[in-house]
Amino acid sequence: MTVHGTAEKRPIDTHITIVGALHVAIGLLALIPLAFAVYALVALEVMLLGGDGLSGTALRIALLGLIAVFAVPGLIGGLGLLMKKPWARVLVLVVSFLGLLHIPIGTAIGGYSIWVLFRTDAREALSD
Repeated sequence: MTVHGTAEKRPIDTHITIVGALHVAIGLLALIPLAFAVYALVALEVMLLGGDGLSGTALRIALLGLIAVFAVPGLIGGLGLLMKKPWARVLVLVVSFLGLLHIPIGTAIGGYSIWVLFRTDAREALSD
């Protein structure tokens, strides 16, 4: 504790905040194309097939589910890290290991996240 009663900020806190913000940003960026893709599929169906926009619903739901499976855990984990929740560390580690396959950005973010979250001081900071 410092003299004024506020918690002392450790260098690892900055890294944890950066990792949380990166995962929130990547999660949100993954959801933006999802919205565009769903609307584009409806527009294509109506314009090209003359449909009512409802017959391709199963495809849109599958697309929504596929992207959400990858985007939402990272978004939730990133928000959890920003709030310093202990459970967020495990969730972001899983997302980071999967993100290593997304060369080059996912590899860089995943590698940095793994490096930060496997550190002993990160475990201690998130268990406070």
